[in-house]
Amino acid sequence: MPAPLEHTMVIAAVDLPALGVEYEKVPPHITVLPWMDISRVEDEFMSGATAICENSAILAINPFKEILVGPASDIPAQQVKSDGLILVHHELFDLAEDLGVRFQNPEWLGEGYNPHLTEGYLSSSLVVRALVVIFNAKRENSNRGKKVVSAVLPLGQNL
Repeated sequence: MPAPLEHTMVIAAVDLPALGVEYEKVPPHITVLPWMDISRVEDEFMSGATAICENSAILAINPFKEILVGPASDIPAQQVKSDGLILVHHELFDLAEDLGVRFQNPEWLGEGYNPHLTEGYLSSSLVVRALVVIFNAKRENSNRGKKVVSAVLPLGQNL
């Protein structure tokens, strides 16, 4: 298994958090891009991601079925359906690839992307008006740290 790249991830949050909010673990969410290292290209990635989100429609996310995810397929989750989510995932993934970003789980990107909700459950459709960038503020002598909302990227601002 590759070394953890717990630096940054992009999510669609069930409840939109405020900028700067800290969590012990990522709140209920649908991963758009998993943990990645954007440290060498942070400005370029954030600029590109902002533009992609501004030109992407607000997302309608529909609950589908319960599944097991993760490397050992042992984490309960709820698969979701959303053509818009898949489109924005691919656009952000293409941006990250073009910038040479390294991902913790690259097999879960592109054709391997399987959108699902972790740490929560949807009983009806969810409207997502912004994507959230989470930064892992590592603690000294640890791979784990506080999960900090480092950016909120509104969707559809240029539509």
